[in-house]
Amino acid sequence: MAYNTTKVAGNKVLSNDWNSLIDAVWLPVQENKRGSDCSGSDGAVNRILTLANTTLTDTARIQVWKNGLLLHDGQYTVTHAASASTVQFTDAVFNTDYIKVVYSTGRTS
Repeated sequence: MAYNTTKVAGNKVLSNDWNSLIDAVWLPVQENKRGSDCSGSDGAVNRILTLANTTLTDTARIQVWKNGLLLHDGQYTVTHAASASTVQFTDAVFNTDYIKVVYSTGRTS
């Protein structure tokens, strides 16, 4: 099914065809990890968790949880990359900690 070019606010073109419209969608991804998946020693600060993304992570759509608690800016930093983005924790991370990261990536196909 073809999707005609449609103009939206500010004369921005939404899409020239249906496939382009679908490709512009951001998809949420959830990774469940343990502290033992991070670099560094048990109980150390600044441990790094590498994500399994294969497309660029969205800078505005990421949540990091540790042991069921949502972490806030300043408790971690994210390096967004086209693959293997990283989360660096500023607080201590123990190997037994449960870590959940929810993020969005751009769809490429």
